[in-house]
Amino acid sequence: MVIIDNRHRIWTALILFLGVIIAGTGGYMIIEDYNVFEGLYMTVITVTTVGFGEVRPLSNTGRGFTTLLILIGFGALAFVGHSLVE
Repeated sequence: MVIIDNRHRIWTALILFLGVIIAGTGGYMIIEDYNVFEGLYMTVITVTTVGFGEVRPLSNTGRGFTTLLILIGFGALAFVGHSLVE
């Protein structure tokens, strides 16, 4: 029973993280008019806190979205790590 519960938690965490990546990519495409690759790139460097430069300068709305994405993405990434370790 514990193994099944842990597998469920890991899959839930991975799906959540994938959802954050998809939502982040879509958000950048809508807010900043980025193409798919640019949106994905910005999402990955934001969520992983690598912090490379922006593809193009962000609008104030884009900065707010990025701030929200950092908080949600970091939480999702922490949940994935916790689920895998547990």
